[in-house]
Amino acid sequence: MILLEVSRQQLYDASVLTLFGMGVVFAAMIALYLFFKFVPKLNEFRIKRQLSKEGKAISIENLSMEADLNAVLAAAVYLYLSELHDDESHHITIKKISRDYSPWSSKIYGLHLWNN
Repeated sequence: MILLEVSRQQLYDASVLTLFGMGVVFAAMIALYLFFKFVPKLNEFRIKRQLSKEGKAISIENLSMEADLNAVLAAAVYLYLSELHDDESHHITIKKISRDYSPWSSKIYGLHLWNN
């Protein structure tokens, strides 16, 4: 077994670096959680404000969509985007071209005369 000599300063530096790195990762995870939690609420607030400026009646039940509607919309967008691509034959053809000489297959340049 190989024992390494580690000074207290190196141990301290390694632990500070580890804790700092873990802190950054957890802070990023919390920030992403808050972002995904509050973006729909901010969007709902923006829609309510726009509807109130237009003088339309506002109800929270009308703003939320059901899961079935979300699934239908996602499927429709997927199908629409998949139809944008050109239809191809899905066949790969390789035409063989016969060449008498090719530097890639020539072995004459790889042979060296070691004895003169």
